[in-house]
Amino acid sequence: MTGKTPRFPQTVLVVDGEEVIQQTIGSMLKQLGYCVLNAADIPQANEVFIHHAWDLALLVVEISLPTGSGLDFVNRLPPQPRRVPVLFLTAMGRWEANTVRNLFPVLEKPFRAGAFNAILKTLVPAEARIPSAEGLRF
Repeated sequence: MTGKTPRFPQTVLVVDGEEVIQQTIGSMLKQLGYCVLNAADIPQANEVFIHHAWDLALLVVEISLPTGSGLDFVNRLPPQPRRVPVLFLTAMGRWEANTVRNLFPVLEKPFRAGAFNAILKTLVPAEARIPSAEGLRF
């Protein structure tokens, strides 16, 4: 054993066409100690994912993106040696959420920071969570 601490991904990719949503979620994640990458559409998200896949602890993806379906984006990601957890967002209501909810967790907008934090804790493995964020409350 080398004595090195294993490196766990601590970056979150937020894919949403609305800059205010990217900024709000990014602010919450940064308060928790995560690095945040943003993409406004599927081509940007693909580019970021390809270059940062090993660093990603989580994908936060809007279901309805300007260039297509967030679900299609996730389903078309290149194969990865490890699975990156996904949280979908929607402002379209229960019908859209229910379509995806059977496959992935969905958070309906608007949402409270506490609800986001609770889902984050279920999706990001404990060893990948930022230690200083464990006691943080929104």
